[in-house]
Amino acid sequence: MSEFRQKCIGRTNLVGSFAAIPHPVAVEVMAQSGLDFLCIDWEHAQISRDMIETMVRAADVHRVPAMVRVPGHAPEAIQAALDSGAQGVLVPRVSTAAQAQAAVKASRYPPKGERGVGPGRAAGYGSHSRISGRRKRQDRRRGPGRDSGGACQHRGDRGRGRRRHGLRRPRRSLGFDRCGRTKRR
Repeated sequence: MSEFRQKCIGRTNLVGSFAAIPHPVAVEVMAQSGLDFLCIDWEHAQISRDMIETMVRAADVHRVPAMVRVPGHAPEAIQAALDSGAQGVLVPRVSTAAQAQAAVKASRYPPKGERGVGPGRAAGYGSHSRISGRRKRQDRRRGPGRDSGGACQHRGDRGRGRRRHGLRRPRRSLGFDRCGRTKRR
């Protein structure tokens, strides 16, 4: 559970503000002012979906949690806000239990909800779990106490993983190998 969520559940007094100017510099200025969180106002401001992600990133740079006030109850808007990396959503005009349940369902993954997983920012662009899973499998095959040294190992790289993954500066770049790493001469 995130620190921000723990504070919200624990009813800690937090100071935040709405961000309605669709520019990351405005978000950075607000984030540097000492706020506990920001709420990007997608409901009342003319902000595009890609700008919301940029604004969330600007808040992330300063480690200030960003929420998004979505334009309505549509599951697509709730999911888009969360996919941008927002820490939460503020759903306006919820007046019935059914509306609240639908909003919660749109924000959670199965089996508790209906949110889908895509290769976006919130899911680490689809690479983090795949790479860490591959490393775990490689480490299991190698035995205890051995580090894989990287996500991609193929013939000729065994035992040189760390050096081959950029911890040492290359003298000369000749292109890329099968794993997308720079070849050296």
